[in-house]
Amino acid sequence: MHADLDEIRLPPSSNQTLAEAIAQVDNEGYNAINFMEYTFLPVRESPNHEHPDFQKTMHWYYPFGPRHPHRLNAWKKQPRRWMGMKAFARELIKNHRFGPPSINLHASGGHLVDFPGIRPYPIDFKLKHYIVLSLDHAIQKYVKKSFDPKEISGMHGWRATATEYDFLLPSQSQMQLFTSDDELDANNPFSEHLIVQQS
Repeated sequence: MHADLDEIRLPPSSNQTLAEAIAQVDNEGYNAINFMEYTFLPVRESPNHEHPDFQKTMHWYYPFGPRHPHRLNAWKKQPRRWMGMKAFARELIKNHRFGPPSINLHASGGHLVDFPGIRPYPIDFKLKHYIVLSLDHAIQKYVKKSFDPKEISGMHGWRATATEYDFLLPSQSQMQLFTSDDELDANNPFSEHLIVQQS
């Protein structure tokens, strides 16, 4: 599974643990899982959550999915086999490292795994994404961070070129109120993040 520190992965329903749900996916013969992303942000009415209990105080979210699948980034380990020198070289170039044959995460910035014989599970799991904890945190994370020039050319989109004036906290009226993991609403997903003002 490819995951970042600001992401919390959940099963489709709280009547199973994440491990139990993944085992069920495997038992049913599937080898990849998509996660529906729920983006949690500070809002103008409650702007600062820079503390260890931020999950208890950040109550506003929106479903985020510019396409489906959007977060196909949990998969069953694929067997290694010697592919020959030419295929080995192609694999190194394609993935920037040698790994299981044709596992590719690089092309999508880690969001969409691709490999021969992929069988995505038909039910999305859940991903709670806490992108930033305050407006100051957004500026520290995206404006004051140095990005590799290759990343600026497209992989991180707005994140790589943002200035402090591009950020604005949304109002809670633009988002949905979180009540429980089981009641996260995936309807009408956003295709752009609310934290940055699109030009």
